[in-house]
Amino acid sequence: MTRPTKDSCCGRRPDAKETLVSDAGFDAHEITMLGLTRYYLQSFAIPQSHAWIGCFERAQFHYGEAHGMLLAGRLLNALRAMRYARRSTFHFNSPVCLGCSTILTEHERRLMRSLAALRRGHEGIVQTEMMMLCEGNDTAEAIAALSQVALTLPSPATALDGGRYGDAFFGTERRSA
Repeated sequence: MTRPTKDSCCGRRPDAKETLVSDAGFDAHEITMLGLTRYYLQSFAIPQSHAWIGCFERAQFHYGEAHGMLLAGRLLNALRAMRYARRSTFHFNSPVCLGCSTILTEHERRLMRSLAALRRGHEGIVQTEMMMLCEGNDTAEAIAALSQVALTLPSPATALDGGRYGDAFFGTERRSA
């Protein structure tokens, strides 16, 4: 067992295919969706945890009662479609551990990168990430469902932090007028 560090209460550190959430460049809405995703995934892995309740509570907190419930429902549909397309276990980190929640697994990264690319109209990235995430299986239903999540979120241009993820991550520059 590793010892806790000043940045982690549990001692967990990123593996070779993992990164810190703070280094991924996601905007505030994408980070929120990552947290909601983790609650659902925890509920799938440990049903008696009833972690799905945390997803609904946080979705309502961040987006209001009606919009939060719509997002939570659409996210659940997207995760269901992705789970049907995948054959192996989806690796995710705990939404409640202060150390683990700062780390982005490879699977979480691919899913969130797909969501971010959908929000920015980068279809090629969506196709590539979802193909990898779904292990070469049919991704049509998963992409369609994830697209509904993307459409329900505010556009990246109105993101709280200015949508910083898009420019550096997709290899495009912002041009000043």
